[in-house]
Amino acid sequence: MSTYVNIAIIIVIKILILFRSITLANDNDLWFPKEFPNDKLIECGLDHEMFGLSIIDNYLFQLEKCAVIIYPPPLDKYLDKDFKKLKLENGYRYTFEEIQPDWKPNYCEMAKKAVNTPWLVLTYWTRPEYEAKHVLIYFFAVIDGTMKYQVHDFDLQNTIGKDKIKVRDNTLYILIAKGSGQEHFVIHNTAVEKRYELMGDPFTKMDHIKYDFICINKDDKKNYFISRIPWDDCSKDNVNLTHSLLKSISLSFTVNGKIIMISTKDNLVLLTDVEFLDFKMNDSITKPQYPLQVKSLNDFFFCEKYKSNILIFIIVGVIVLVIIIIAVITFIMIRKKKNKAKKPFDKMISKSKLKIDGKILGSKTTNTIGTSTTIPTAATSNTIPTSITIKTKN
Repeated sequence: MSTYVNIAIIIVIKILILFRSITLANDNDLWFPKEFPNDKLIECGLDHEMFGLSIIDNYLFQLEKCAVIIYPPPLDKYLDKDFKKLKLENGYRYTFEEIQPDWKPNYCEMAKKAVNTPWLVLTYWTRPEYEAKHVLIYFFAVIDGTMKYQVHDFDLQNTIGKDKIKVRDNTLYILIAKGSGQEHFVIHNTAVEKRYELMGDPFTKMDHIKYDFICINKDDKKNYFISRIPWDDCSKDNVNLTHSLLKSISLSFTVNGKIIMISTKDNLVLLTDVEFLDFKMNDSITKPQYPLQVKSLNDFFFCEKYKSNILIFIIVGVIVLVIIIIAVITFIMIRKKKNKAKKPFDKMISKSKLKIDGKILGSKTTNTIGTSTTIPTAATSNTIPTSITIKTKN
C-alpha cells in the first residue's frame, strides 16, 4: 500500500513541477512575442529613452526605465554585418507591466531614483542544473550612495541583490560578456575614479576574481588598442585616455563576436573583439592588445525619418542659398544699369561746366574805364548760358 502512495506522491510532484515549468516558461516567453499589435508600433527608437540594448535569439531589445521596445527578427534588418549602422525602426513598445505582469516589483521605481545613468541588460543564463535557459534582467545604478546591483530571474521569479554601499555618485559599472548565455564580467571604477578594473559577475559570485585593469592607448597613426594589464603598467597619458573614453559609457552589448560599448552623452561607440575576454595563463606576461574602434554615435544609430529630415534641411538650405545669390546678383545688375544711365547726363553737365569755366578763366577782365567786363548770366532757354557785355561811362 505504501508503495502505491509513494508512487502517487511522486506523480503529483512531477505534475506540479511540470505545471510550474510551463507557467514559468510562459513568463519567459512573454519577452519574445510571436505577434505584435499595431497600436504598440513605434516609428523610431531614438525618440524614446535608452538605458539598455540587448540581443537574444535575434530579438533586439531597447530598455527604458519603465518600458521595453522589442524589434522582432531577423537581426540583420537592424544591424549590418560591418557594425556600421544600428537601425532602430519599427519596434513595438510595452511597459514592464504589460510585457511581464507578474514581475512585481519591477525596476521602474528604482530606475527613476538613480542619481547616475541606470543600466538595464536583458540576457539569458544556462547552467547544467537547468533544463532550459533562464531569462535574466540586470539592473544597477547609484541610489542614495549605494550601488544597487540586482538580477531578476524570470524562470524562477526571484530577485538576487548584490548591493555595494558607500560609493561615489559617478561610480561606473559596465557589464560585458562573450555572448548571450555566457559568463558576464564587470568593468568598474569603484576604488578610484580613473582606475577601471575588470572583475567577475557579482551575481554568479565571481566578483572576487580580478582580471587586471583596463588600459587604452593610441599609436602614432591614431589607432586605438585596449588591453588588461597591471595598474602600474598603464602610463599616466593612457590612464587619462582610458578615462576619457569609458567615463560616460551607458550601454553595452555583444553580438557576432564584437563587444560594443556606447556613450550617449559623449556620442561615442567603442568596438572590440570578444577575444578581449579570453583569459590565458600568460596574459600577464605577454599583455596582449586588441584593436579598439572609436566612432561617432551619430554615424551608428540610424532612423530613416531623421535621414529624411536631414535631406530636407539640406535642400531647404540650398534653396535659401540660391535665393540669396540671385538677390545679390539682381541688386548688382540694377545698380550697374543705374550707373550707366547716369553717366551721359554727368558727362553733359561736366562739359558745360568746363566750357563756362573756360570762358571765365580765359577772358581778360579789367577795371579800366571804357573797357568791357564779361560776366555769366543765367540761361533763359534750354541753351548753354552765354555772356553779356556791360558798358560803363567815362
